[in-house]
Amino acid sequence: MTSRTIRALFATLLVAGLVATVPSVASAGTTYATISDVCWQKIYPPDPCHFESGMAVGMDNYAVDNHSFFNVSYSLPPGAEVTKATLRLYTSGEDFTNYQPVEVATVANWSFGSTNWWSWGTPGGDFWTWLDGQYTNGVGNWFDLDVTAAIQAWEGSTPNYGLGLFTSDPNHNYPYVAYFSDYELEIDYDL
Repeated sequence: MTSRTIRALFATLLVAGLVATVPSVASAGTTYATISDVCWQKIYPPDPCHFESGMAVGMDNYAVDNHSFFNVSYSLPPGAEVTKATLRLYTSGEDFTNYQPVEVATVANWSFGSTNWWSWGTPGGDFWTWLDGQYTNGVGNWFDLDVTAAIQAWEGSTPNYGLGLFTSDPNHNYPYVAYFSDYELEIDYDL
């Protein structure tokens, strides 16, 4: 074997070794979840769902509390790892000026059309895992809530019963009600 052949063989082995140790680049993707069975629930009247378009949260000047619940469905490619999930809400109206953060949480099992304010274990809703809370950006604007932990848990063994929106006001600084006429849930993932 000549020195030229030995150098060529060494160079080939060196390149092959480097290629084998370079990690593969993960590909990223985005999908949008389907939000369905939107239920605007009021303390009074205790109907299963208040049938108006959109969602609402807060307490009005008659001490009528409002929460909203909805189901979430989505599909991810096999092996996908969720890196970020964002619920975007479009604020179509706000009543009164005692602004409260809008909170989002996972919820217990519920049924569109039959679950009402008083049928939960805790009146108004059995909220499981608090995810995020933000003030709106005012009427006519979108704002984001981070729901990454929910989507990641649902990809594991936690059952997906959807999400709930509410305001938590321990000081009862009502009235304040926020209305949302449009919404989307964006899921980013790596493969």
